[in-house]
Amino acid sequence: MKILHVNNSPEGGGTETYINRLVPLLDKRGHRNKLFIQSYTPGDHPFSALKHTRLNIKALEKVLTSFQPDVIHVHNIINYRLIKRLLETGICLKSIHEFRPFCTATRIRADDGSICSGYLSGSCFRHGCFGLSCRSVYRFHVDRKAMNLIPEFKRIWVMSGYMKKMIEPLIPEQTRIEVVPYFFDSKWSKPPPPVTEARIFAAGRLVTGKGFDRFIQALSRLNLPYAAKIAGDGPEYNHLKALAEQLKTNVEFLGYLPADEVEQWYRWSRVVAFPSDYPEPFGIAGLEAMGAARPVVAFDVGGVREWLQYGITGFCVPRGDIEAFTERLRQLVSDPMLADEMGRAGWRAVKMRFSSDSHVRRLEDTYRQLAAHRDETRHH
Repeated sequence: MKILHVNNSPEGGGTETYINRLVPLLDKRGHRNKLFIQSYTPGDHPFSALKHTRLNIKALEKVLTSFQPDVIHVHNIINYRLIKRLLETGICLKSIHEFRPFCTATRIRADDGSICSGYLSGSCFRHGCFGLSCRSVYRFHVDRKAMNLIPEFKRIWVMSGYMKKMIEPLIPEQTRIEVVPYFFDSKWSKPPPPVTEARIFAAGRLVTGKGFDRFIQALSRLNLPYAAKIAGDGPEYNHLKALAEQLKTNVEFLGYLPADEVEQWYRWSRVVAFPSDYPEPFGIAGLEAMGAARPVVAFDVGGVREWLQYGITGFCVPRGDIEAFTERLRQLVSDPMLADEMGRAGWRAVKMRFSSDSHVRRLEDTYRQLAAHRDETRHH
């Protein structure tokens, strides 16, 4: 089967990690895969964006003609003109990995910091999530157009029940929405050995909403010996580093690291922090930590509880409760036996509940159904 994957970017966050892991698995199963990445201008400046839209449409047409896919797997695409063209093929599966386009990327209101429960509307301007600049208004227009097209996909995949609950009001009842969690294949045939030192690790993009400022504040309140590392890069890097120095925390910033190096740091740690305080659609880093047999401390946001079992594979604490986050870190850092027990439970959960084999088999079934439906339509 020929599968065309369509996405905004070749690398970046959890979506790109997922695609980069998925495609080789599909290749091994005899499928032909091609990745189409749209060209775009950072910031979506109207004049540049319109130019790039025309170029993207032309590039997509060339790929559709030369590759002739049996099915198209649409990931993160906001360009509504591209979405329209993809829908015309009748062979599209839409995976919704993030909140955009039906809400802003962070889904946290700019005015009061609360988690937003609405959809794109005039209230987005009143809450300060969109400004009145030409660029901001254009982005709102683009997102709104894309949001209105999502209901036209006949098959939609989401990675958590939380995301299904979020988008259901937008989707017609006849549209099939399936919850299929992300996967992670641990390289360990048995749990890695525990560590004897009090070590804490966290990884992710250093951007607003990922909660690394709260993590650093929690570290400053531990009041026990520890070593901590943060892997990742982003616009908040300098601010977070300054905050860590100001609060006199024992944390080292490792910068951006490739996936295999991040995995080594998971094994280095006794406990992994997942401090995101915006409603994570899933949180694939949690699976990576559990795959290395390390317990996770996280804020209870979004789809986190769908992979993190409270008191079994780690702890969830209320969003923004730094004291509770600190206490759970302290508990696991100072109790190596508990940390090891929870880490092993996480490793087993990844093996049993989040394997790539079951994920890919379900995906193949969906691909076949889409291709078969297109063939039936053609014959009629």
